[in-house]
Amino acid sequence: MQRLITALACVALVGLVANVASAELCQKCKDQMYIMVIGECSSCGGTTASKAFKLCAKCSQEQGKCQHCLVALRPAAETPKPEQPQQPAKIDLSRSGQYKHGKWRYVLTVSLAGFKSESREGRLEYDGQAVPLGELGDYYETPWGRMTFFPRKILPVGNNGWIPLPPDEKPKGKLLVPPGLTVPLGEADNGKKLSLKLDQVLVITLPGNMTTGYSWNVEQIGGESLRQLGEITYEPKPSPPGMVGVGGNFVCHLQAVQPGKASVKLVYKRPWEKQTPPEKTFTVEVAVEKD
Repeated sequence: MQRLITALACVALVGLVANVASAELCQKCKDQMYIMVIGECSSCGGTTASKAFKLCAKCSQEQGKCQHCLVALRPAAETPKPEQPQQPAKIDLSRSGQYKHGKWRYVLTVSLAGFKSESREGRLEYDGQAVPLGELGDYYETPWGRMTFFPRKILPVGNNGWIPLPPDEKPKGKLLVPPGLTVPLGEADNGKKLSLKLDQVLVITLPGNMTTGYSWNVEQIGGESLRQLGEITYEPKPSPPGMVGVGGNFVCHLQAVQPGKASVKLVYKRPWEKQTPPEKTFTVEVAVEKD
């Protein structure tokens, strides 16, 4: 009988040692004995191999700490950094060339370079289709910056078609968006959560009245997945001649530029009343997905 008890004790001890041998422990804690009673991980709430352990094996590996005494075993596992979007090639306006970035494609043709009759003609495409033409000064926001439209001349000297202009030059026309990319939002969508694909554009239209001094402005864009396109524009409602004080709509464009999460907050207030809370706010949360 005594031999049987001794044998069972040895089996239990072997099981205990085998279980602890695979644990993430510092050298000091490895020399101790532990009761094989399931415990709770203080980090994730999962189970531990022993009630004496404060961390489960997974959390111990991620944090680089001893399961028992929490002393550092090694540096904690690093969180992988988000993939940075590839930067587009810079456009050289002095020579012909083709440029591609994502679904955008730009073809520049330069004729008689260096002469007074030098001409440049730009063709802009999105997803294999030429973008709709606009009027003089209308523009698209592209990976290469703002592409401004110049109507083709009878004698095509100078700029024709879509030509990139310096980023500090104020646009003279209206912002254009390739067909099928707009996602309209209005006042009823306040607080909404939604998903976007790359290059899609939120078009947020909010009522207001500029004649009162109030205006909608972007107070915050959280994250790097969205960027504002141009400035917020104001479109007054149609009204009879001579009528004043008529309201209208403010329109804000925000484009999905890289995968990730983002939040947007717009406020309706008088810009000079910096200490006064906004009259209204509009928020939206966005998850930008990979194609």
